[in-house]
Amino acid sequence: MYEYIYGLSCVENHVLAVLRSRGLPVEYTYHDSAVPMRELYDSMIRHGVRPEYFGRIRRVQDTLREMGVISLMKSRAEGMEQAKREIRGCRENEYILMRVTPGFTRTVLSARGFRPDHYALVQVAGNGFEIYNDIPERVVPVTAQFSQAYDGGCFRLAVLRNMNEADAGFLWRIRGFRPERYEPSYFRMEDFAGIEDAGVRLRNMAGVYKLLRCRMAEYYGMYVDTGFIRDALPEADRCYARFEYYNLRGSVPLEKYYELFCELNDADNAMMNELKARLEAVHDS
Repeated sequence: MYEYIYGLSCVENHVLAVLRSRGLPVEYTYHDSAVPMRELYDSMIRHGVRPEYFGRIRRVQDTLREMGVISLMKSRAEGMEQAKREIRGCRENEYILMRVTPGFTRTVLSARGFRPDHYALVQVAGNGFEIYNDIPERVVPVTAQFSQAYDGGCFRLAVLRNMNEADAGFLWRIRGFRPERYEPSYFRMEDFAGIEDAGVRLRNMAGVYKLLRCRMAEYYGMYVDTGFIRDALPEADRCYARFEYYNLRGSVPLEKYYELFCELNDADNAMMNELKARLEAVHDS
């Protein structure tokens, strides 16, 4: 259900997975994924924003809610029994995202739960319920365990309508980051001097970078051939793993981190310039 879903949060993953299960083209919601490396550096390395709080692009659910494609609101259920009744009362187009306790998240769902509030999709299954977790993807039946899982809060998601060509045009027009206007980013060693936990920040940045470029390949793949982006994604995986290796090893000089970051940045500059050229060619044809 969550394969090839590229959300930046658990709620975003659930919204995207639900929409795709209903046949909606979720690729359109990846419209603003061409975040330049300079923006990633400023947010995640210079300012130390963690992946779970990355906010340089709007959450998918917020955009879709404004477009009238979905509604997403906090449940008014008070207590576990009311929450159960609300889950059982969902109509065909309605879904409940339940906040899950940290203990259940960790021990049963085997999720890392970086944020203190983790949400999972919950649906009726016979006389009980099933919880759908996004990362790792897991379906867990819960009946007697419900009290261990429920953390006192839910969102009610409703899919209100399909998406159409007008929506596609609207999302294209509101892009904040446009590859056709891309200018390469370059960095100096001094840009990393004095940054506390630079290695951890670089690893976190590499993870978000990979996710954004996956989204970018999906979105622009509807307009041009983006196979070259997918071919370049293993480089992001390699850099992420290398950053993590450096962090675990310890005592790795900052110069090594900088060299690896420059390799990733050079690859990204080449990728973005290629995408820019392909989009320009389509526009000119």
